[in-house]
Amino acid sequence: MRPNEINALLDIATPILVREVARFVVRSRNRAEIKDMMDQAEAAEVSIGAEKIAAQRAIHELAASDTADVAEAVAAALQVDARRTDTREYHATVTDDRNAILICDTAHFVTADPDRLLDGRFTILGKVIKPLTSSTSILANNKLLRRFQPKAIDELLDALVPDEKVAEHFDLSFDAEIVNAVTVMPIAIYI
Repeated sequence: MRPNEINALLDIATPILVREVARFVVRSRNRAEIKDMMDQAEAAEVSIGAEKIAAQRAIHELAASDTADVAEAVAAALQVDARRTDTREYHATVTDDRNAILICDTAHFVTADPDRLLDGRFTILGKVIKPLTSSTSILANNKLLRRFQPKAIDELLDALVPDEKVAEHFDLSFDAEIVNAVTVMPIAIYI
């Protein structure tokens, strides 16, 4: 089995991490803006007082804090929308050309770590709750994110791969859809 890749991404992109990354991005952009302002003033042979620079930094810090708060709230809402606390979604290969999407209620796991399902091969007794589909977006069960088309998700995720050299050593790809899959509600999972 493999995790739903969006869930794996949400495991890493916690609301706190998203908040701090957003804060860093805004601060970096604003630092560059202040530097440009100082360079332009120097080129025009105009003096900028320390109090004006301090006031500008304070305004930029408020903007960074506001952006960070919004980013954290959005990340928290996405985790709730992905039902990260109550259910987990796993993808399983049934045969070479058939897959299954397993929707598991975390309250019924025997261990505290629901990702133990990723550590082996299992036999699953379950009820098919959605028939075979040729293509299912990995965001299909998210109320908000399911509006994104798989092609848009692919383009977004491709933009996150910063360097082809890095991609040679690490698989940074994400599948935006699972093909030829049935959705299953497990009744029992056997080792």
